[in-house]
Amino acid sequence: MKSENPIVQKFLDGGIDAGGAIAELEHEVELLQRKIDNATTDKVKVECGWTHTTSIIEDEGIWETLCGNTFMFVEGTPQDNKIKFCCYCGRPLQIEAE
Repeated sequence: MKSENPIVQKFLDGGIDAGGAIAELEHEVELLQRKIDNATTDKVKVECGWTHTTSIIEDEGIWETLCGNTFMFVEGTPQDNKIKFCCYCGRPLQIEAE
């Protein structure tokens, strides 16, 4: 019997036991799921959301980005400073509700 999957074929050839084959297949599924999640995330999240954070200094212009970074404006907001794209990920900037 032949299989297109190399892990299954290794099992069929006796090169790996059932437990090892299952573990390898589960690992392969996890890797594929990560690739799918990343591809989906890239297509779904077209914009990078920026949220103004409250800090000790009330007027401090600290913003948290959806792509996991922090940015600080000395004065004003992203709109006041004519920021249209995230300087970290390059996606169009979207101001999120606080």
